[in-house]
Amino acid sequence: MRAEEVCPSCETLTSVVAAFAEHRFLLQGKKLHSFAVRSGLMDTVLVASFVDFYAKCGELMSSVQLFEQFKGEAATYGQPCSGPLSTMFERMMNSFCFPSADVLRRIVICYTEIGAFKFGKAAHGYIIRNNYAAESKSCALETSIVRLYAKCGYILLAKRCFTKILHKDIVTWSSMIEAFTIHGLGKEALTLFNQMLEEGI
Repeated sequence: MRAEEVCPSCETLTSVVAAFAEHRFLLQGKKLHSFAVRSGLMDTVLVASFVDFYAKCGELMSSVQLFEQFKGEAATYGQPCSGPLSTMFERMMNSFCFPSADVLRRIVICYTEIGAFKFGKAAHGYIIRNNYAAESKSCALETSIVRLYAKCGYILLAKRCFTKILHKDIVTWSSMIEAFTIHGLGKEALTLFNQMLEEGI
């Protein structure tokens, strides 16, 4: 097709990258990704295909980074990337290379952006089972879980997770106060704000 100087469409590239993903052709897929970027053919469906491609080829960090780069566009169109992202997370859980707390935090943030409660809850379960919150040096991962539940409308779950965080920073407190405010719970937000001041934050 390229020899005939025919310009491929996003749909064509999506089909090709799916074939590369199926056969784990990492090098060819990377070249196709570069070609798509240079040609300006990266729509949200093609991005989702590349997210899935990198996950299937074991390039989990590349998959997460690509999703983060385009998550704003993904949120605009609903949840076109939730399927590939769940595939990526399942492969991560089944791999021998355990993700860092920071990688998990970024995945949770991606789920929060697209409102993927089911996948976010699964990620939270994985975090609990593997004791990531206790091993992490900061409360950023736990705070991302609070934001996930609040964004998806589960304010009681957000509050429960917030309460369990032992060492809360200003971002954690602010996230919970904002969650109460968004859900119309002004009294609870003010009470939490006063509690934050009392604890010297």
